[in-house]
Amino acid sequence: MKKIKVEIANVHGHEELMMDEKEVKELIRKSPEHWVFLDNKMVAREHIVSMNLGDTTHVRLMPALVGGAGIPQSPDEEEDRNNALIVENSSFAGWRHDGIPGHNASLTWLSYICEESNALVQPNPAGYEGHKVLIDLEGKSGSLYRIEVVFNENMADALAEKLGWGHREYKWKNRTLDGDLVEVTNPFVTDIQRLLNEITLYKINVQTFQHGRGYWTGICIQARHFPEHGADAVAAIVMALNDDMESAKLPEMDTLRNSLIDNMLTSWVFHPRPRVTFEEASDYIKEIVKIKRKPSSIEENEGISELFNLEEE
Repeated sequence: MKKIKVEIANVHGHEELMMDEKEVKELIRKSPEHWVFLDNKMVAREHIVSMNLGDTTHVRLMPALVGGAGIPQSPDEEEDRNNALIVENSSFAGWRHDGIPGHNASLTWLSYICEESNALVQPNPAGYEGHKVLIDLEGKSGSLYRIEVVFNENMADALAEKLGWGHREYKWKNRTLDGDLVEVTNPFVTDIQRLLNEITLYKINVQTFQHGRGYWTGICIQARHFPEHGADAVAAIVMALNDDMESAKLPEMDTLRNSLIDNMLTSWVFHPRPRVTFEEASDYIKEIVKIKRKPSSIEENEGISELFNLEEE
């Protein structure tokens, strides 16, 4: 039976599995707070049950934006070294941190996804202070997006020291009242997932370029529950924006949907080689206007309906 490569974000950074179609569908069913990408194309999970995955070769379950689960029982030093080497040769080299479990693996995954999405990664851009990276990419709609990501290295250093991960200090030496040395488990190591859930190491800001006005404006895209590793959240956003015309159909992606309604036709006009026709772009906007959950005002909704001659359903 054909096996499908499955990648899922979790506390290790990410996990790779080989599964048959039935197993893939069951994993998706058990992961309700993940976005599903089949061969890098976002697919609504309610469509998965009836789909034939026979031609699918690669499935990614990305945090929507939430990570998976699992506490590492022992360090995999070889995997850590491999991920560190990959990170060292990427645009995220300055963010390598061997003291946070799974951190380098998540950066490696993010680096791969940026490359697959033809994203331009600018580490430490001029005019910005601190550990910041700009990720610029184009969605299928022709819209341009910029993701500003800030890594809190001071917090990462403090967390690594608390965990003792970088020194493999799973056992601490404590002295008893009698003066004897006894070995006890580092209490923080057993709570890695909760620590990574509660401590925010990444700050993420998403923007789109408005050609008609000539400047970047913000789009509010946030995690429902932030994943253990901020790099997983960034990777999910990159994939979602790369496939923005599909992502905007998801009920929770209201701000992305509003952005495309406001800017997609203008982006089409400015784009030198648009991937969709003007008719396709217009029809698409009609489609997503109908699934808007929260119109900003009655007047705005009526104006859009009049512009595209939408009929009341």
